[in-house]
Amino acid sequence: MKKDFRKRVLNYYNTFAPTYDLGEFFRRGTRAAVVGASGCQPGDLALETCSGTCELALAFAQRGVRTVAVDLARKMLLLGRKKSSYPHLEFLETDALILPFADKSFDAVAISLALHHMPEEVQIKVLTEMGRLARKKVVTLEWHTPDTPTRQTLKGLLIRVMDISEHLVPWMRQDFPATCQKAGLVVEGDQVLTGGFHRLTVCRPL
Repeated sequence: MKKDFRKRVLNYYNTFAPTYDLGEFFRRGTRAAVVGASGCQPGDLALETCSGTCELALAFAQRGVRTVAVDLARKMLLLGRKKSSYPHLEFLETDALILPFADKSFDAVAISLALHHMPEEVQIKVLTEMGRLARKKVVTLEWHTPDTPTRQTLKGLLIRVMDISEHLVPWMRQDFPATCQKAGLVVEGDQVLTGGFHRLTVCRPL
């Protein structure tokens, strides 16, 4: 990861940490969907990378899944820690590109609304690392790429109002299943959530 990119990501998430959860009403329904798609059962072990304020990690922990929440932005993780009362939810401040875990350490690895902040070459590295760690499933939640020019215009404008990521426009044109394949992941399926704004993609690591 280039130094300037890392600094931009840290600045973005640390800046918006205090207000990030204001948008959770819009995302909340996606959390249970990701946990369900992961196939995790109570006692299983899950990792959420780029965890932010840890709402998805909390959803895993609420289901009795032993969970590790990882993020590079300290202020986001601190907010997540304050919200948690689960002894089986751990927090770790570290880089998603070089995670300090052995191969196949987790039943499932998830990431939520973080990949679109990265150029595609960095996405591939993050997804490759997720595939290295996952025994069964890699699950991603992201902005949905609209499937027609009209929807791309209308929904794209709304999404850009809600998200100021500099990589958002390239993301809207990106072939994400192809990106997953470049990372050595087999796409098993996806579903569109929240009225077409979010897309949940389930992959199997090779």
